[in-house]
Amino acid sequence: MRYLALAWAAAHALQHPGARRRRATPCAALSAADEFVVKVGVVDALRGVAYTDEDDVVAAGVVAGVRATSAELGVELALAPKDDADAIVAACAAAARACRDALVADGTLDAACEVRVTDAAAAPAAAPAAAVEAGADAGGNPLRSDAYDPGLGNYRTGAALRGVRHVVAVSSCKGGVGKSTTCVNLAAALQRRGLRVGVCDADVHGPSLPALLGPPADATVRLAPEVGEDGRELLEPFEARGFAAMSFGYLNDAPAYMRGSRLAGVVQQLCASVAWRRLDVLLVDCPPGTGDAQLTLAQVLDFDGAVVVTTPSPLAFADVVKGIALFDEVDVPVVGVVENMGSVADARGGAKAAAFAARHGLSAAAAAELAALLEAPLDLFGASSARKLRDMWGIEDVVEVPLLPALGPTPVGFAGPREAPAERAALAAYDDLARHLMEFLARGRPAPPAVEFDGAAFVVGHANRTARLAPLDLYRRCRCALCVDENSGRARSRPPPPADVVPLTLKRTGNYALAVGWSDGHQSLFPYRAFVPGYGDGTAAGAPD
Repeated sequence: MRYLALAWAAAHALQHPGARRRRATPCAALSAADEFVVKVGVVDALRGVAYTDEDDVVAAGVVAGVRATSAELGVELALAPKDDADAIVAACAAAARACRDALVADGTLDAACEVRVTDAAAAPAAAPAAAVEAGADAGGNPLRSDAYDPGLGNYRTGAALRGVRHVVAVSSCKGGVGKSTTCVNLAAALQRRGLRVGVCDADVHGPSLPALLGPPADATVRLAPEVGEDGRELLEPFEARGFAAMSFGYLNDAPAYMRGSRLAGVVQQLCASVAWRRLDVLLVDCPPGTGDAQLTLAQVLDFDGAVVVTTPSPLAFADVVKGIALFDEVDVPVVGVVENMGSVADARGGAKAAAFAARHGLSAAAAAELAALLEAPLDLFGASSARKLRDMWGIEDVVEVPLLPALGPTPVGFAGPREAPAERAALAAYDDLARHLMEFLARGRPAPPAVEFDGAAFVVGHANRTARLAPLDLYRRCRCALCVDENSGRARSRPPPPADVVPLTLKRTGNYALAVGWSDGHQSLFPYRAFVPGYGDGTAAGAPD
Protein backbone atom coordinates (compact mmCIF):
# COMPACT_ATOMS: atom_id res chain seq x y z
CA MET A 1 0.00 0.00 0.00
CA ARG A 2 1.37 3.42 -0.95
CA TYR A 3 0.64 6.17 1.58
CA LEU A 4 -0.61 9.54 0.31
CA ALA A 5 -1.78 12.76 2.01
CA LEU A 6 -3.27 16.22 1.58
CA ALA A 7 -1.47 19.28 0.07
CA TRP A 8 -0.19 21.56 2.80
CA ALA A 9 -1.57 25.10 2.83
CA ALA A 10 0.83 27.94 1.98
CA ALA A 11 3.10 28.87 4.90
CA HIS A 12 1.42 31.55 6.99
CA ALA A 13 3.32 34.57 8.22
CA LEU A 14 4.95 34.37 11.62
CA GLN A 15 2.66 35.75 14.30
CA HIS A 16 4.35 37.15 17.37
CA PRO A 17 2.82 36.22 20.73
CA GLY A 18 0.45 38.79 22.15
CA ALA A 19 -2.03 40.69 20.02
CA ARG A 20 -1.71 43.85 22.08
CA ARG A 21 0.98 46.32 21.13
CA ARG A 22 3.51 46.56 23.93
CA ARG A 23 6.09 49.21 24.63
CA ALA A 24 9.68 47.99 24.40
CA THR A 25 12.15 49.05 27.08
CA PRO A 26 15.30 50.50 25.48
CA CYS A 27 18.24 48.11 25.83
CA ALA A 28 16.21 45.75 28.01
CA ALA A 29 17.38 42.15 27.83
CA LEU A 30 15.20 39.88 25.72
CA SER A 31 13.52 37.01 27.49
CA ALA A 32 14.48 33.56 26.22
CA ALA A 33 11.02 33.15 24.67
CA ASP A 34 11.22 36.51 22.83
CA GLU A 35 14.77 35.70 21.72
CA PHE A 36 13.52 32.47 20.18
CA VAL A 37 10.68 34.24 18.35
CA VAL A 38 13.02 36.98 17.10
CA LYS A 39 15.44 34.40 15.72
CA VAL A 40 12.58 32.54 14.07
CA GLY A 41 11.50 35.78 12.39
CA VAL A 42 15.01 36.58 11.17
CA VAL A 43 15.46 33.12 9.68
CA ASP A 44 12.07 33.40 7.96
CA ALA A 45 13.11 36.73 6.47
CA LEU A 46 16.38 35.25 5.21
CA ARG A 47 14.45 32.56 3.37
CA GLY A 48 13.48 35.30 0.92
CA VAL A 49 17.11 35.82 -0.12
CA ALA A 50 18.04 33.68 -3.12
CA TYR A 51 21.39 31.89 -3.17
CA THR A 52 20.97 29.79 -6.31
CA ASP A 53 18.12 29.32 -8.76
CA GLU A 54 16.80 26.53 -6.54
CA ASP A 55 17.78 27.40 -2.95
CA ASP A 56 17.63 30.36 -0.62
CA VAL A 57 20.50 31.14 1.76
CA VAL A 58 18.94 29.16 4.61
CA ALA A 59 18.16 26.05 2.57
CA ALA A 60 21.66 26.13 1.07
CA GLY A 61 23.28 26.15 4.51
CA VAL A 62 24.89 29.56 3.99
CA VAL A 63 23.49 30.96 7.26
CA ALA A 64 25.94 29.80 9.92
CA GLY A 65 24.28 31.46 12.90
CA VAL A 66 21.83 34.08 14.15
CA ARG A 67 22.26 36.19 17.30
CA ALA A 68 19.46 38.18 18.89
CA THR A 69 19.81 40.69 21.71
CA SER A 70 17.94 43.87 22.53
CA ALA A 71 20.81 45.87 21.03
CA GLU A 72 21.68 43.85 17.92
CA LEU A 73 20.43 41.32 15.41
CA GLY A 74 23.46 39.49 14.07
CA VAL A 75 23.62 37.15 11.09
CA GLU A 76 26.76 35.20 10.27
CA LEU A 77 27.15 33.82 6.76
CA ALA A 78 29.56 31.21 5.44
CA LEU A 79 30.06 32.17 1.80
CA ALA A 80 32.40 30.51 -0.66
CA PRO A 81 35.01 32.56 -2.58
CA LYS A 82 33.04 32.08 -5.81
CA ASP A 83 29.98 33.83 -4.32
CA ASP A 84 29.11 37.49 -4.88
CA ALA A 85 29.61 38.21 -1.19
CA ASP A 86 28.75 41.93 -1.30
CA ALA A 87 25.41 41.35 -3.01
CA ILE A 88 24.41 38.45 -0.75
CA VAL A 89 25.42 40.30 2.43
CA ALA A 90 23.47 43.37 1.31
CA ALA A 91 20.38 41.33 0.50
CA CYS A 92 20.54 39.52 3.84
CA ALA A 93 21.00 42.82 5.67
CA ALA A 94 17.94 44.28 3.92
CA ALA A 95 15.86 41.24 4.86
CA ALA A 96 17.06 41.36 8.47
CA ARG A 97 16.29 45.10 8.69
CA ALA A 98 12.77 44.50 7.39
CA CYS A 99 12.30 41.87 10.08
CA ARG A 100 13.76 44.25 12.68
CA ASP A 101 11.32 46.99 11.64
CA ALA A 102 8.37 44.62 11.99
CA LEU A 103 9.55 43.59 15.45
CA VAL A 104 9.98 47.25 16.43
CA ALA A 105 6.42 47.97 15.27
CA ASP A 106 5.21 45.00 17.29
CA GLY A 107 7.02 46.27 20.37
CA THR A 108 9.29 43.25 20.72
CA LEU A 109 12.46 45.24 19.89
CA ASP A 110 13.58 48.80 20.49
CA ALA A 111 14.15 51.09 17.50
CA ALA A 112 17.82 51.42 18.49
CA CYS A 113 18.45 47.74 17.76
CA GLU A 114 21.09 47.45 15.03
CA VAL A 115 21.43 44.86 12.28
CA ARG A 116 24.85 43.37 11.58
CA VAL A 117 25.49 40.81 8.83
CA THR A 118 28.99 39.35 8.52
CA ASP A 119 30.67 36.85 6.26
CA ALA A 120 32.82 34.39 8.19
CA ALA A 121 35.03 33.87 5.16
CA ALA A 122 35.89 37.59 5.08
CA ALA A 123 36.83 37.79 8.77
CA PRO A 124 40.55 38.09 9.69
CA ALA A 125 40.54 34.64 11.29
CA ALA A 126 38.75 33.04 8.39
CA ALA A 127 39.63 29.56 7.21
CA PRO A 128 41.66 29.08 4.03
CA ALA A 129 39.65 29.43 0.83
CA ALA A 130 39.67 25.69 0.18
CA ALA A 131 38.31 24.99 3.65
CA VAL A 132 35.56 27.58 3.34
CA GLU A 133 34.51 26.30 -0.05
CA ALA A 134 34.41 22.79 1.40
CA GLY A 135 32.13 24.04 4.16
CA ALA A 136 34.39 24.51 7.20
CA ASP A 137 34.83 27.38 9.64
CA ALA A 138 38.07 28.91 10.84
CA GLY A 139 38.57 26.08 13.28
CA GLY A 140 37.99 23.41 10.66
CA ASN A 141 34.53 22.59 12.01
CA PRO A 142 31.86 21.82 9.41
CA LEU A 143 29.34 24.55 8.67
CA ARG A 144 26.33 22.42 7.79
CA SER A 145 22.68 23.36 7.70
CA ASP A 146 22.00 20.43 10.02
CA ALA A 147 24.49 21.58 12.68
CA TYR A 148 22.77 22.54 15.92
CA ASP A 149 22.41 26.23 16.61
CA PRO A 150 20.09 27.62 19.31
CA GLY A 151 18.75 30.24 16.91
CA LEU A 152 18.25 28.18 13.80
CA GLY A 153 17.20 24.96 15.39
CA ASN A 154 18.32 21.52 14.36
CA TYR A 155 18.02 21.53 10.57
CA ARG A 156 18.02 18.01 9.20
CA THR A 157 19.56 17.15 5.87
CA GLY A 158 16.62 14.97 4.80
CA ALA A 159 14.08 16.52 2.44
CA ALA A 160 11.17 15.66 4.74
CA LEU A 161 12.54 17.46 7.83
CA ARG A 162 14.67 20.08 6.16
CA GLY A 163 12.49 23.01 7.18
CA VAL A 164 11.75 21.76 10.71
CA ARG A 165 13.62 23.68 13.37
CA HIS A 166 12.91 21.56 16.43
CA VAL A 167 11.50 18.07 16.97
CA VAL A 168 10.17 17.29 20.45
CA ALA A 169 8.87 13.94 21.68
CA VAL A 170 5.78 13.66 23.88
CA SER A 171 6.13 10.27 25.49
CA SER A 172 4.92 7.91 28.19
CA CYS A 173 5.78 4.31 28.96
CA LYS A 174 2.24 3.67 30.17
CA GLY A 175 -0.87 4.08 28.06
CA GLY A 176 -3.97 5.93 29.19
CA VAL A 177 -2.21 8.71 31.09
CA GLY A 178 -3.29 11.51 28.72
CA LYS A 179 -0.21 11.66 26.50
CA SER A 180 -2.07 12.49 23.28
CA THR A 181 -4.25 15.08 25.02
CA THR A 182 -1.11 16.68 26.43
CA CYS A 183 0.58 16.67 23.02
CA VAL A 184 -2.28 18.45 21.27
CA ASN A 185 -2.83 20.97 24.07
CA LEU A 186 0.90 21.75 24.10
CA ALA A 187 0.73 22.24 20.32
CA ALA A 188 -2.18 24.65 20.78
CA ALA A 189 -0.27 26.57 23.47
CA LEU A 190 2.77 26.91 21.19
CA GLN A 191 0.51 28.02 18.35
CA ARG A 192 -1.00 30.72 20.57
CA ARG A 193 2.54 32.01 21.09
CA GLY A 194 2.95 32.54 17.36
CA LEU A 195 4.85 29.40 16.33
CA ARG A 196 4.11 27.14 13.37
CA VAL A 197 3.47 23.72 14.84
CA GLY A 198 3.14 20.24 13.39
CA VAL A 199 1.82 17.16 15.19
CA CYS A 200 2.74 13.61 14.22
CA ASP A 201 0.79 10.75 15.78
CA ALA A 202 3.29 7.88 15.80
CA ASP A 203 1.02 5.46 17.66
CA VAL A 204 0.05 3.03 14.89
CA HIS A 205 -1.94 0.64 17.07
CA GLY A 206 -3.96 3.33 18.85
CA PRO A 207 -3.93 6.62 16.90
CA SER A 208 -5.66 9.41 18.83
CA LEU A 209 -5.11 12.45 16.62
CA PRO A 210 -8.27 11.98 14.49
CA ALA A 211 -10.42 11.92 17.64
CA LEU A 212 -8.66 14.92 19.20
CA LEU A 213 -8.42 17.18 16.14
CA GLY A 214 -11.37 15.86 14.19
CA PRO A 215 -11.34 15.26 10.44
CA PRO A 216 -8.83 17.25 8.39
CA ALA A 217 -9.86 20.16 6.20
CA ASP A 218 -9.42 17.87 3.20
CA ALA A 219 -9.29 14.13 3.76
CA THR A 220 -7.84 13.43 0.32
CA VAL A 221 -4.46 11.73 0.49
CA ARG A 222 -1.83 13.12 -1.86
CA LEU A 223 1.84 12.92 -2.75
CA ALA A 224 4.08 15.91 -2.15
CA PRO A 225 5.97 17.44 -5.08
CA GLU A 226 9.23 16.95 -3.17
CA VAL A 227 11.05 13.64 -3.22
CA GLY A 228 13.43 12.09 -0.73
CA GLU A 229 17.20 11.79 -1.11
CA ASP A 230 16.86 8.33 -2.62
CA GLY A 231 14.04 9.34 -4.94
CA ARG A 232 11.32 7.94 -2.68
CA GLU A 233 7.95 9.66 -2.56
CA LEU A 234 7.02 11.96 0.32
CA LEU A 235 3.58 12.52 1.80
CA GLU A 236 1.71 15.78 2.12
CA PRO A 237 0.69 16.43 5.73
CA PHE A 238 -2.96 16.93 6.54
CA GLU A 239 -4.24 20.24 7.89
CA ALA A 240 -6.39 19.97 10.99
CA ARG A 241 -7.36 22.96 13.13
CA GLY A 242 -4.37 24.97 11.98
CA PHE A 243 -1.77 22.24 12.49
CA ALA A 244 0.22 20.26 9.97
CA ALA A 245 -0.79 16.78 11.07
CA MET A 246 -0.12 13.15 10.23
CA SER A 247 -1.63 10.04 11.78
CA PHE A 248 -2.10 6.44 10.76
CA GLY A 249 -5.75 7.02 11.63
CA TYR A 250 -6.05 9.53 8.76
CA LEU A 251 -4.67 6.99 6.29
CA ASN A 252 -6.29 3.77 7.43
CA ASP A 253 -9.15 3.38 9.90
CA ALA A 254 -8.80 -0.41 10.08
CA PRO A 255 -6.91 -2.09 12.94
CA ALA A 256 -3.16 -2.28 12.38
CA TYR A 257 -1.89 -5.86 12.61
CA MET A 258 1.88 -5.53 12.57
CA ARG A 259 4.88 -5.97 14.81
CA GLY A 260 8.65 -5.80 15.01
CA SER A 261 10.55 -4.35 12.10
CA ARG A 262 7.40 -3.76 10.06
CA LEU A 263 5.92 -1.61 12.83
CA ALA A 264 9.15 0.37 13.17
CA GLY A 265 9.17 0.97 9.41
CA VAL A 266 5.62 2.33 9.38
CA VAL A 267 6.37 4.58 12.35
CA GLN A 268 9.40 5.93 10.51
CA GLN A 269 7.28 6.60 7.40
CA LEU A 270 4.66 8.49 9.39
CA CYS A 271 7.23 10.97 10.72
CA ALA A 272 10.23 11.08 8.40
CA SER A 273 8.52 10.55 5.03
CA VAL A 274 6.22 13.57 5.26
CA ALA A 275 7.00 16.91 3.60
CA TRP A 276 6.60 18.96 6.78
CA ARG A 277 8.21 22.05 5.23
CA ARG A 278 8.56 25.11 7.45
CA LEU A 279 7.74 24.34 11.06
CA ASP A 280 9.09 25.91 14.21
CA VAL A 281 8.28 22.84 16.31
CA LEU A 282 7.19 19.33 15.34
CA LEU A 283 5.64 17.46 18.26
CA VAL A 284 5.73 13.67 17.99
CA ASP A 285 3.08 11.78 19.95
CA CYS A 286 5.09 8.63 20.65
CA PRO A 287 3.49 5.23 21.22
CA PRO A 288 3.63 3.98 24.82
CA GLY A 289 6.52 1.77 25.86
CA THR A 290 10.28 1.55 25.29
CA GLY A 291 10.49 -0.79 22.30
CA ASP A 292 11.41 -0.76 18.61
CA ALA A 293 9.14 2.16 17.71
CA GLN A 294 10.57 4.49 20.36
CA LEU A 295 14.18 3.66 19.51
CA THR A 296 13.50 4.12 15.79
CA LEU A 297 11.97 7.55 16.36
CA ALA A 298 14.86 8.67 18.57
CA GLN A 299 17.42 7.52 16.01
CA VAL A 300 15.67 8.88 12.90
CA LEU A 301 14.30 12.18 14.20
CA ASP A 302 17.13 13.19 16.57
CA PHE A 303 14.81 14.74 19.15
CA ASP A 304 15.84 18.09 20.59
CA GLY A 305 14.02 17.23 23.80
CA ALA A 306 11.21 15.18 25.31
CA VAL A 307 8.15 15.84 27.44
CA VAL A 308 7.17 12.86 29.60
CA VAL A 309 3.53 12.39 30.64
CA THR A 310 2.45 10.42 33.70
CA THR A 311 0.02 10.36 36.62
CA PRO A 312 0.88 10.45 40.35
CA SER A 313 0.18 6.71 40.59
CA PRO A 314 3.19 4.77 41.98
CA LEU A 315 2.74 2.27 39.15
CA ALA A 316 2.90 5.02 36.53
CA PHE A 317 5.87 6.63 38.30
CA ALA A 318 7.85 3.39 37.95
CA ASP A 319 7.32 3.61 34.20
CA VAL A 320 8.35 7.27 34.17
CA VAL A 321 11.75 6.22 35.47
CA LYS A 322 12.04 3.72 32.60
CA GLY A 323 11.06 6.36 30.06
CA ILE A 324 13.60 8.88 31.34
CA ALA A 325 16.26 6.16 31.31
CA LEU A 326 15.45 5.43 27.65
CA PHE A 327 15.90 9.07 26.66
CA ASP A 328 19.14 9.17 28.64
CA GLU A 329 20.46 6.21 26.66
CA VAL A 330 19.80 8.00 23.35
CA ASP A 331 21.01 11.38 24.68
CA VAL A 332 17.66 13.19 24.53
CA PRO A 333 17.16 15.73 27.35
CA VAL A 334 13.85 15.58 29.20
CA VAL A 335 12.48 19.13 29.07
CA GLY A 336 9.65 18.59 31.53
CA VAL A 337 7.15 16.18 33.02
CA VAL A 338 3.37 16.54 32.89
CA GLU A 339 1.65 14.95 35.86
CA ASN A 340 -1.82 14.47 34.44
CA MET A 341 -5.12 13.73 36.22
CA GLY A 342 -3.49 14.38 39.58
CA SER A 343 -6.62 15.58 41.34
CA VAL A 344 -10.33 16.16 40.74
CA ALA A 345 -12.64 18.75 42.25
CA ASP A 346 -16.42 18.94 42.16
CA ALA A 347 -17.26 22.27 40.53
CA ARG A 348 -20.82 21.98 41.85
CA GLY A 349 -19.71 21.35 45.44
CA GLY A 350 -20.75 24.81 46.61
CA ALA A 351 -24.24 24.51 45.14
CA LYS A 352 -24.68 21.04 46.65
CA ALA A 353 -23.56 22.31 50.06
CA ALA A 354 -25.99 25.25 49.92
CA ALA A 355 -28.91 22.99 48.98
CA PHE A 356 -28.04 20.51 51.74
CA ALA A 357 -27.70 23.29 54.32
CA ALA A 358 -31.06 24.80 53.38
CA ARG A 359 -32.79 21.43 53.50
CA HIS A 360 -31.44 20.54 56.95
CA GLY A 361 -31.34 23.99 58.51
CA LEU A 362 -27.56 24.22 58.91
CA SER A 363 -25.92 27.42 60.04
CA ALA A 364 -24.00 29.61 57.63
CA ALA A 365 -20.70 28.52 59.19
CA ALA A 366 -21.60 24.84 58.82
CA ALA A 367 -22.70 25.40 55.21
CA ALA A 368 -19.40 27.11 54.41
CA GLU A 369 -17.41 24.29 56.01
CA LEU A 370 -19.39 21.70 54.06
CA ALA A 371 -18.84 23.60 50.81
CA ALA A 372 -15.10 23.70 51.47
CA LEU A 373 -15.07 19.93 52.04
CA LEU A 374 -17.02 19.18 48.85
CA GLU A 375 -14.96 21.56 46.70
CA ALA A 376 -11.57 20.38 48.00
CA PRO A 377 -9.55 18.57 45.30
CA LEU A 378 -9.17 14.83 45.78
CA ASP A 379 -5.88 13.10 44.95
CA LEU A 380 -7.07 10.15 42.89
CA PHE A 381 -3.72 8.43 42.48
CA GLY A 382 -1.86 9.57 45.57
CA ALA A 383 0.51 12.41 46.29
CA SER A 384 2.37 14.26 43.55
CA SER A 385 5.67 12.80 42.34
CA ALA A 386 7.09 16.23 41.50
CA ARG A 387 9.46 16.28 44.47
CA LYS A 388 10.77 12.79 43.68
CA LEU A 389 11.41 13.79 40.06
CA ARG A 390 13.35 16.85 41.17
CA ASP A 391 15.37 14.94 43.75
CA MET A 392 16.12 11.88 41.60
CA TRP A 393 16.57 13.41 38.15
CA GLY A 394 16.99 17.15 38.57
CA ILE A 395 13.91 17.82 36.41
CA GLU A 396 12.64 21.19 37.57
CA ASP A 397 9.67 21.72 35.24
CA VAL A 398 6.89 19.43 36.50
CA VAL A 399 3.45 20.61 35.38
CA GLU A 400 0.44 19.31 37.29
CA VAL A 401 -2.86 19.11 35.37
CA PRO A 402 -6.07 18.13 37.22
CA LEU A 403 -8.69 15.71 35.95
CA LEU A 404 -11.40 17.82 34.32
CA PRO A 405 -14.71 16.05 33.62
CA ALA A 406 -15.86 18.97 31.45
CA LEU A 407 -12.95 18.39 29.07
CA GLY A 408 -13.87 14.74 28.52
CA PRO A 409 -16.06 15.26 25.43
CA THR A 410 -13.70 17.92 24.01
CA PRO A 411 -10.26 17.44 25.58
CA VAL A 412 -8.51 20.20 23.63
CA GLY A 413 -8.59 23.81 24.83
CA PHE A 414 -8.39 25.61 21.49
CA ALA A 415 -11.00 28.22 22.32
CA GLY A 416 -8.82 29.91 24.92
CA PRO A 417 -9.60 30.39 28.63
CA ARG A 418 -12.75 28.65 29.82
CA GLU A 419 -15.17 29.65 32.54
CA ALA A 420 -14.38 27.13 35.28
CA PRO A 421 -11.31 27.99 37.41
CA ALA A 422 -9.99 24.42 37.14
CA GLU A 423 -10.17 24.54 33.35
CA ARG A 424 -8.40 27.90 33.28
CA ALA A 425 -5.74 26.41 35.55
CA ALA A 426 -5.25 23.50 33.14
CA LEU A 427 -4.82 25.80 30.15
CA ALA A 428 -2.42 27.94 32.19
CA ALA A 429 -0.40 24.81 32.94
CA TYR A 430 -0.07 24.02 29.23
CA ASP A 431 0.87 27.63 28.51
CA ASP A 432 3.54 27.43 31.22
CA LEU A 433 4.90 24.23 29.67
CA ALA A 434 4.97 25.89 26.24
CA ARG A 435 6.89 28.86 27.63
CA HIS A 436 9.41 26.59 29.32
CA LEU A 437 9.85 24.57 26.13
CA MET A 438 10.46 27.71 24.06
CA GLU A 439 13.05 28.93 26.57
CA PHE A 440 14.77 25.55 26.49
CA LEU A 441 14.91 25.51 22.68
CA ALA A 442 16.12 29.11 22.58
CA ARG A 443 19.12 28.54 24.81
CA GLY A 444 20.01 25.11 23.46
CA ARG A 445 21.46 22.32 25.51
CA PRO A 446 23.62 23.74 28.33
CA ALA A 447 27.10 22.40 28.79
CA PRO A 448 27.08 20.33 31.99
CA PRO A 449 29.76 20.76 34.65
CA ALA A 450 32.97 18.80 34.14
CA VAL A 451 33.35 16.32 37.01
CA GLU A 452 36.45 14.18 37.53
CA PHE A 453 37.93 12.20 40.42
CA ASP A 454 41.67 12.68 40.97
CA GLY A 455 42.08 9.89 43.53
CA ALA A 456 41.39 12.08 46.54
CA ALA A 457 38.45 14.36 45.66
CA PHE A 458 35.95 15.24 42.95
CA VAL A 459 37.20 18.11 40.80
CA VAL A 460 34.23 20.15 39.54
CA GLY A 461 34.64 22.67 36.74
CA HIS A 462 31.86 25.03 35.66
CA ALA A 463 31.67 28.61 34.35
CA ASN A 464 35.47 29.03 34.43
CA ARG A 465 35.62 28.03 38.10
CA THR A 466 36.82 24.85 39.78
CA ALA A 467 36.20 23.32 43.17
CA ARG A 468 36.96 20.13 45.08
CA LEU A 469 34.39 17.92 46.79
CA ALA A 470 35.20 15.08 49.19
CA PRO A 471 33.76 11.67 48.19
CA LEU A 472 32.07 11.16 51.57
CA ASP A 473 30.37 14.58 51.36
CA LEU A 474 28.88 13.72 47.98
CA TYR A 475 27.87 10.22 49.10
CA ARG A 476 25.81 11.71 51.93
CA ARG A 477 23.85 13.78 49.39
CA CYS A 478 22.48 10.67 47.69
CA ARG A 479 18.67 10.78 47.35
CA CYS A 480 18.06 7.31 45.93
CA ALA A 481 15.28 5.04 47.21
CA LEU A 482 17.74 3.14 49.43
CA CYS A 483 18.88 6.32 51.17
CA VAL A 484 15.65 8.35 51.38
CA ASP A 485 12.05 7.25 51.85
CA GLU A 486 10.19 8.25 48.69
CA ASN A 487 6.96 9.13 50.51
CA SER A 488 8.17 10.96 53.61
CA GLY A 489 11.45 12.34 52.27
CA ARG A 490 13.23 11.23 55.46
CA ALA A 491 16.58 9.47 55.49
CA ARG A 492 16.35 5.71 55.84
CA SER A 493 18.09 3.86 58.64
CA ARG A 494 21.06 2.09 57.06
CA PRO A 495 24.73 1.50 57.92
CA PRO A 496 26.88 4.59 57.42
CA PRO A 497 29.20 4.57 54.41
CA PRO A 498 32.82 3.63 55.01
CA ALA A 499 35.04 6.61 55.69
CA ASP A 500 37.35 5.66 52.82
CA VAL A 501 34.59 5.25 50.21
CA VAL A 502 35.64 6.30 46.70
CA PRO A 503 33.92 6.31 43.31
CA LEU A 504 34.76 3.47 40.93
CA THR A 505 32.70 4.65 37.94
CA LEU A 506 31.41 8.02 36.71
CA LYS A 507 28.87 8.13 33.89
CA ARG A 508 27.09 11.19 32.53
CA THR A 509 23.33 10.57 32.42
CA GLY A 510 21.62 12.83 29.91
CA ASN A 511 22.32 16.53 30.30
CA TYR A 512 21.38 16.91 33.92
CA ALA A 513 22.82 14.14 36.11
CA LEU A 514 25.89 12.02 36.86
CA ALA A 515 25.74 8.34 37.84
CA VAL A 516 28.35 7.28 40.42
CA GLY A 517 29.27 3.70 41.30
CA TRP A 518 30.87 3.54 44.75
CA SER A 519 33.50 1.21 46.15
CA ASP A 520 31.00 -0.24 48.69
CA GLY A 521 28.69 -1.34 45.87
CA HIS A 522 26.20 1.52 46.22
CA GLN A 523 24.91 3.26 43.08
CA SER A 524 23.94 6.95 43.11
CA LEU A 525 22.46 9.35 40.58
CA PHE A 526 23.26 13.00 41.33
CA PRO A 527 21.66 15.97 39.54
CA TYR A 528 24.35 18.44 38.56
CA ARG A 529 23.07 20.87 41.16
CA ALA A 530 24.56 18.48 43.75
CA PHE A 531 27.92 19.68 42.39
CA VAL A 532 26.95 23.23 41.34
CA PRO A 533 24.22 24.93 43.45
CA GLY A 534 21.56 26.47 41.21
CA TYR A 535 22.50 24.44 38.13
CA GLY A 536 19.47 23.94 35.89
CA ASP A 537 17.41 26.86 37.21
CA GLY A 538 19.46 29.64 35.67
CA THR A 539 21.07 30.83 38.93
CA ALA A 540 24.31 28.82 38.85
CA ALA A 541 27.34 31.08 38.74
CA GLY A 542 30.02 28.44 38.85
CA ALA A 543 31.41 25.58 40.85
CA PRO A 544 31.02 25.77 44.63
CA ASP A 545 33.90 27.29 46.55
